[in-house]
Amino acid sequence: MADYEREGNAGFYRFNWKLLGVTALVDRIKAHSDGRITSSLTFSWPGADGKPAKYDCTLNLVAPRSRTELATTLGQTAALVDEGQWIGIIHTLCQDVIEAFRNGDAPEPLQFRHMSEKDQFLLHPFLLSHKPVVLFGDKGSSKSMFALYMLLLVENGESAPGLNLSDEKPRRTLYLDWESDKDDLNNRAALLAEGMLVRNPKPPLYRRCTSTLADDASQIAKIVLENNIELVVIDSIGPACSGDINDPQVALLYYQAIRRLGAVSTLGIGHISKEARRSKKKSVIGNVMFMNLARSGWEIRSDADEERADHSVVLFHHASNPTRRLGPQGFHLTFNNDSLLIEVEDPTTTFAEALSQTSSLLNFLKEGEKRNQEIAEYLEIRNSKQVDVLLARLRKRGQIEKRRHGVWGLVESRVAARDGP
Repeated sequence: MADYEREGNAGFYRFNWKLLGVTALVDRIKAHSDGRITSSLTFSWPGADGKPAKYDCTLNLVAPRSRTELATTLGQTAALVDEGQWIGIIHTLCQDVIEAFRNGDAPEPLQFRHMSEKDQFLLHPFLLSHKPVVLFGDKGSSKSMFALYMLLLVENGESAPGLNLSDEKPRRTLYLDWESDKDDLNNRAALLAEGMLVRNPKPPLYRRCTSTLADDASQIAKIVLENNIELVVIDSIGPACSGDINDPQVALLYYQAIRRLGAVSTLGIGHISKEARRSKKKSVIGNVMFMNLARSGWEIRSDADEERADHSVVLFHHASNPTRRLGPQGFHLTFNNDSLLIEVEDPTTTFAEALSQTSSLLNFLKEGEKRNQEIAEYLEIRNSKQVDVLLARLRKRGQIEKRRHGVWGLVESRVAARDGP
């Protein structure tokens, strides 16, 4: 039998018999209760007219008769490869896939090798190499826009102030979208590309998703392998899952699906829960395992206002493994008619402290009107005068209003804008 190459991981494989010009894609592998192991197969080879030819089928990998019948069919279809060669190809493919599917990855010895902090990152300080990262925040905090910005930097091999690639090498990227649509992402990408000032920027791949990540993992792994994808953005974690996201099993299935994508970096975008807003320890919405199984977790907060064309964001590092916890990272976003400029901003300024309190208070008031004492306890402020100063500042901005003595709420226009018609 001719030599061959195999690449892929549990759920999707690609075989290549270069001397014969034959390739085979194997996905949707499934074990049945009656002992069958079935999969979808796509064979391709050079046709008699020089154009690629292909054959799609579903095969019971453990049935010798099914293998023989498929070899006969392919021998009659692909004249350049005879039936005897097809028997060898199909037998080798089935044995390899069955062994890999049943046994998983083979064990290998660890190596005594240190990794520098730089080598652990794809894009410092946010994206880890070949590991899952979570970015979470409130609605309107610019988390999806910032994720797309990082995706464009990686795709084009560009660093930016506050965002440093491990090397200036372009890498293919993929945006998996469960929330928006291609038109929206096209518009955001155009704004960011203009602001980046990169000549002829290369766009990332985009895929609109409807099935859960767990159900679609084999097909996405196929896209990753065929396009040499190194970074995948998942927008967002909740819609990418099925069932109650407070169930730990749902989080486990999510991360199992990520591992099936292969050795890629992933950035999962998530919302923040109402309970987490009340807590000093922030976390992505859903079961705690969504944060625990991520190798790094960042919260993004914004001071965005409907009346301003610019705003600032600060990202807080809440979870880290294996790197050390990093300090807050600040950025300023300036929107023009056809561009979005993102610049680094010092998060240690007085503004950053006010941002944290302002953002937290506005989110707290989304639940309804609150008394001074409730606000002080929520923000963990002991000095009543400090609370008065913060309330006066937001009242002057037109963001909150005094309902009655000692009771505050969001102005009605902000509530209407948040809730929609």
